Amino acid sequence: MKKNGKGCTVGSESLVREYNDLWNQFIKELEDLKPLQNNNYHFIFNELFYLLQKYTWCIPSATNVFPADISLFDHLKTTAAIAACIYDSNIKGFEDDKEFLLMGADISGIQSFIFRIARAQGVGGISKRLRGRSFYLMMLPEIICRHLIASLDLTPANINFCGGGNMELLLPNTKNVLKWLNDFEYEINEWLLNEFKGQLALNIAQVPMSRNELNKNFGAVKTELQNRLSLSKKHKFKKQTGKEDFWIRHEKPLSSPVRICRSCNLMQVRDSDVICSQCSKQKKIGEALPKTKALLFLSNMNEQLPNIPSESITFGNFGTVYLLEDKESLKLNIKNGYAEELAINFTEQRSKGFYCLSNILPTAKKEMVLETEKDQYGETDFEREGRVRINQTLSFTTLAKMAEGDSKLGFLKMDVDNLGQVFSIGLHTAASAQDSPSRFNSISRVSTLSRELTYFLNGLIVLACEQISEKWKTDSSWGKRVGCNNSDISNIFYVVFSGGDDLFIIGPWDQIITLAHLIRSMFKDFTCHNPNLTISAGIFICKPKYPISLA
Repeated sequence: MKKNGKGCTVGSESLVREYNDLWNQFIKELEDLKPLQNNNYHFIFNELFYLLQKYTWCIPSATNVFPADISLFDHLKTTAAIAACIYDSNIKGFEDDKEFLLMGADISGIQSFIFRIARAQGVGGISKRLRGRSFYLMMLPEIICRHLIASLDLTPANINFCGGGNMELLLPNTKNVLKWLNDFEYEINEWLLNEFKGQLALNIAQVPMSRNELNKNFGAVKTELQNRLSLSKKHKFKKQTGKEDFWIRHEKPLSSPVRICRSCNLMQVRDSDVICSQCSKQKKIGEALPKTKALLFLSNMNEQLPNIPSESITFGNFGTVYLLEDKESLKLNIKNGYAEELAINFTEQRSKGFYCLSNILPTAKKEMVLETEKDQYGETDFEREGRVRINQTLSFTTLAKMAEGDSKLGFLKMDVDNLGQVFSIGLHTAASAQDSPSRFNSISRVSTLSRELTYFLNGLIVLACEQISEKWKTDSSWGKRVGCNNSDISNIFYVVFSGGDDLFIIGPWDQIITLAHLIRSMFKDFTCHNPNLTISAGIFICKPKYPISLA
């Protein structure tokens, strides 16, 4: 690069200009927050948290060291979490001369719970129920983390990771926190036991940590946490099984003959009911997701919301998630909650909160009639006659018909290889001979890597699905075969879940193979072709009526 008269390279001059533009945009959005005359500290914190994430997630925290791979946002985030822990620990007193508590949690039974859903005679809408159930389990760890930080008067900065049923938080190591966690573990597992009959359980472990361990030995503490969490998984419902009356669970008697729900094969229902209340609710959620523009997380069950179009999920006494149909709801100033816009690319959002969700579903963009949508067990004339409404999620039978050749579905399962080892020893061994290994396994570097992987699985997966779908709309003969246009369909993929370290997607069998190749290629580019960061996949092809639990 050539130098200019000021001694700067042309490339540097361009970079300075771009940073100035970014700074000016940041200041403008920061000024927009000033009119918020709000005394709610947590509301203001959330506004600043998301604003900083938008503008500093890809800025290096330092340029005078190598490698400069820690983002400024993750540096600021972990610094805020550490400061909050030090403040609480010194005000309230900390245990065993260790100010920090690294807490991990894991929800057991997620996979089997999602796919326990059944296709039974007289029960339609399996695709909607599957998506609703998957979304429910996506929101459960979110509610747990948000309930935890709200109860302990902490902030989202204290959440190191939340996704795929796994959670990690940095907490102050005080008696109050330890007692609260002990009570909380019993309370939520009691609720899960009553609600899901032992199908889901929350396992919690924690490791106390000193300042020196946080600074120089975070990787070892993280490994110890995983070991304790693995042991906790082998003692599910430990606090419940110790009680004498645990083995006799008292169910409320129903006033009429009962049977097992034909959908989940788990809950009791009256003989006159088709499916249980949980499965019915999950179907409504599956129907509402295509129209959802934002999520409102509410931590106080007593707060009343204005009359807004939304569906909601209540998680016991721990919180509620509202699925909002319009972005105007983002302006709501809720005392004990916060609204976040669903986003694929959060850099295009305003400073308001955003939630990256792979909300990809095959939906109709206009009304139509499809033979493959006829459901003899449908609840309405529309379902029975195959009439499709705008934004309606299409069935698996319709998806299968979108394939060329055999009308079959493809089930794609992918996960990042050996991610636990990458976090525990991968960063440690990245150090060169002259560097301290602990410097590479810092909490901020782990936070950066976690967030980047989450962004790939929650955001870039959407772009991959859209890219394949757009090509399909140009090339496929499906529209001519069924009497409509390919452009009348939003997408050809059904993202059951994507987050944590894995994903599960359903689509036409031939396009699923193409999608798997594209995701693998994108992941290689995303990791700069690092041979130690890879992703593996499995594909299963079957008829659309094949039981999804077996698939």
